[in-house]
Amino acid sequence: MTTQSPGPTLSFTISRVMAASPEQVFKAFTDPEWYSQWWGPEGTRSKVTQLDLEVGGAYRVDMVLPDGTETVLYGTYMQIEPPKLLAYSFAWEGLPDETLVTVELEPHADGTELTVTHEGFADQERADQHEHGWVSSVDRLERLVTGNS
Repeated sequence: MTTQSPGPTLSFTISRVMAASPEQVFKAFTDPEWYSQWWGPEGTRSKVTQLDLEVGGAYRVDMVLPDGTETVLYGTYMQIEPPKLLAYSFAWEGLPDETLVTVELEPHADGTELTVTHEGFADQERADQHEHGWVSSVDRLERLVTGNS
């Protein structure tokens, strides 16, 4: 029997210091109402329809992209350490890829340092698309938690 090991995968990391407490930023990732307000690139409408915040718990986000495309993001929580760490799988309905997101929150003199690492991409194009989406989402997140909507 021959087994084939997967090839190398790609990842990216985004860091941002926000003028908000780690608890506020953590809440934005774990409260369905807050999460629905910032998730997705600018112009995206999102609705968190499931969020079982426990290891092994599932989440689901129904999204309408700026071009009108409807899509669903879903995954499973793997690590939860309030208010400093979340790790979860990340997959799009109808696509075979499953990637991993790790969110780290550290207290900072100016609030919180947010570090998002998204890994497991099979090609650079998918990694670049997701990085662009995350940068826009983090912009929206920062406006939400700092009250600068």
